[in-house]
Amino acid sequence: MVKTYSKARDGDTQLAPNFRLSEFIADCSLPCCASNDEILLDERLPRLLQRIREVAGNRPVSVTSGYRNAAHNTRIGGAPNSMHTRGMAADITVSGVTPFDVCRAAETALAEAKIPGGICLYTQQSFVHVDTRDIKWRGQNDGDGRGERNVSGWTPMPAPEVPTPSAAQDAGNDKIIWDFFSAKNTFTPQGIAGLMGNLYAESGLLPMNLENKYEKELAMTDAQYTAAVDSGAYANFARDSAGYGLAQWTFWARKEALLTYARSTNRSIGDLQMQLEFLWIELQSYEKVMNTLRNTSSMLAASNIVLTEFERPADMGSNVQERRAEYGQGYYDKFAGQGSAQPTTQQAGGYNIRVTGAPLNIRTGPGTDHPVSGQIMDNGIYTVIQDADGPGASKWGKIKAGQDGAQSGWISLDHAARV
Repeated sequence: MVKTYSKARDGDTQLAPNFRLSEFIADCSLPCCASNDEILLDERLPRLLQRIREVAGNRPVSVTSGYRNAAHNTRIGGAPNSMHTRGMAADITVSGVTPFDVCRAAETALAEAKIPGGICLYTQQSFVHVDTRDIKWRGQNDGDGRGERNVSGWTPMPAPEVPTPSAAQDAGNDKIIWDFFSAKNTFTPQGIAGLMGNLYAESGLLPMNLENKYEKELAMTDAQYTAAVDSGAYANFARDSAGYGLAQWTFWARKEALLTYARSTNRSIGDLQMQLEFLWIELQSYEKVMNTLRNTSSMLAASNIVLTEFERPADMGSNVQERRAEYGQGYYDKFAGQGSAQPTTQQAGGYNIRVTGAPLNIRTGPGTDHPVSGQIMDNGIYTVIQDADGPGASKWGKIKAGQDGAQSGWISLDHAARV
């Protein structure tokens, strides 16, 4: 259902775990938008984008264009009956994910929500249009002047086996876990976040999580398995090789020790606090892990030491390392700061620059340590709305979305001149 919101009153409204209403408001100070306080938005759209984020590996989603009033839509050359004008569409990029794979994640999310919807891949501009229309439509725009052409669609992306992050966030588990390790006064913030990123990758931060394939093999849900272990009706907990709990304990000796500790404290095998206490005890015997988490200021180092020395899954390749470090960075940003680079100035009206070194990468954050999310292909004029320091340039600037097809993001101001 499409709802009407007030930009001034409702801008900070949380519509999904990772999306606020303000993200769907056009970044435009011209009269066509500045004087219009009304925002239309289909309440299904933020939930759809949340699921796309989760299916795509919990990578951050940037909305480069959301709701547009008719005047704004005309000004930027949008289709006359654009779904954006009805509050039913968003143009998005996903950090570290190709637009092609964003389309695959969108296919999965729409199918799960039972929404026919629209998806359009903009290959040259590197973004994806997603909408909640009632008739299925799939399109592609190659930037060759022919506009959108119909395509058959994309193969859905398999949903991740771990629970979605919203489940753990709704339960408040991430804050509980952060506070537990912070109270130990032992690990650096990066150390805690790196550990949590791995725990999320293993279990979604849900202490009753039973490895998915064993849910099928044992014909039990997470809750049923937990209750059966607690009651003694299921006596093969230690030896069944099923991953379980925050760290997805699997090896028989570790599961046996976990069960012994739970029973010695008279708590459920799925109790979050009990598992955190057991995890802390276990970590004491991993000297390399402890030393790194005590001293590191590197998210990747913290994440990798837990990955390679404590969790040791079958796949420890570079993609897994990068993904787990990104999970950790999310927890660091939420509880300890705003990442490796901080905005230093923010002008109310911004200022204009002309790109002098196209093609110029657009990044998700201020620094070459952030993924590339797009490119500026011309030496056009853009509006910078925020400055920041960061690696790889003397100064970074965040540009507005929608100008000459560019998406919002950060560019090196070393390749631009103020006008």
